[in-house]
Amino acid sequence: MKAKQQIKGKKPQGQGFTLIELLVASLMASLFLAATISIVVQVMRLDREETGRSEVQSELTQLMDYIQRDLSESLFVYSDVFDSATGNSAPNGIPDMIEILYDNGYIPNPPNSVPVVSFWKFEPLPDSCVDAGGNLLPAAVGFEQLRNVYVLVTYYLRENTGADTTDWEGTGRITRYAMWPFDQNTCTADNPVTIVGPPDREREAYFPFDPVPRDGFLAWPDLSQTPVIQPVDGYPAAWGNANANAVLASNIFFTEDLAPACPANYSYGGSDPASNETYASFYTCVRQSRGDTPQDIQIFLTGISMDRANKGLFTLYEDNPINVDPDTLSRYLHSLQTQTFSRGVFARTE
Repeated sequence: MKAKQQIKGKKPQGQGFTLIELLVASLMASLFLAATISIVVQVMRLDREETGRSEVQSELTQLMDYIQRDLSESLFVYSDVFDSATGNSAPNGIPDMIEILYDNGYIPNPPNSVPVVSFWKFEPLPDSCVDAGGNLLPAAVGFEQLRNVYVLVTYYLRENTGADTTDWEGTGRITRYAMWPFDQNTCTADNPVTIVGPPDREREAYFPFDPVPRDGFLAWPDLSQTPVIQPVDGYPAAWGNANANAVLASNIFFTEDLAPACPANYSYGGSDPASNETYASFYTCVRQSRGDTPQDIQIFLTGISMDRANKGLFTLYEDNPINVDPDTLSRYLHSLQTQTFSRGVFARTE
């Protein structure tokens, strides 16, 4: 009997795949796997970016709430308007923050920083000012009635440059400096910056403890007197405060793009002492209030989430900002603004 002939084109039973078939299958599987991995990586990258942006946005919102609450407790807010012809601030009567406070060493001048706004507020006496018997220590004597003190608070926009770059996210950060009338840590020594006159002069003549805030705030500091100390490395010497210059937030977008002009009857809260410019990164507009009208303050800040959301892109941006086009950069910028009223008024009489 003749053997059955193999049907042409059919693979004999029991034979495996040919090498070409295996290679084609492997290639197709590899392409499918690569496409799947690419999709997964893309989804993870987008999720990481969205998470980073959301986290930074949330932190900036909390920061803005904190600044707003802080300024809402202010009794007197400085503006940055100065009349060089008369040596006084412009018609609102608010002393200029830069020429009066900054240039004379009453607030710090840390490097790569811009003072944005300075204001006075009440703070409770710290526990360090009371001894075991409940008595006030020497530096706090005189505050028995209120058990509160006037504290000068200044907010700074600081650029993340040099050694600071590795410590903080983003291109800038915001710090809060609080100047107390005494060493807050021990409450055993007066702050010599606030007591600038001869020892026989009353403290109230140099620090705003006047019951009428307008007179006290406008009379301080007495620029005819020379401070007994000057800042050392940007910070007052001979007294301490562990939280004097606390970093409130990083991931601030530091740019030298100028802030838009403040509305009519407002002036900037501060400016760059070197250039006299105010930057769009973080700035305030302070109402030039007079009489019994409370000051209100507009607050503007812009954050950047690129460092947290896309580290590789941020590295390119740090090397040279032109490496990132404006449209891409805008995806990582977050602008916030709010407005608040101070607690104090200029003409308060009781």
